[in-house]
Amino acid sequence: MSKKYFIFIGKFSDLINLLNENKHKYRYLKEFLDQK
Repeated sequence: MSKKYFIFIGKFSDLINLLNENKHKYRYLKEFLDQK
């Protein structure tokens, strides 16, 4: 059971990292567009 739990935590943290990366990309894009 604990092994499945760790796999779930790993996937969850990967998802969080992906969301954070996309958030940063969106912010950079927004700043870039605001400068024009």
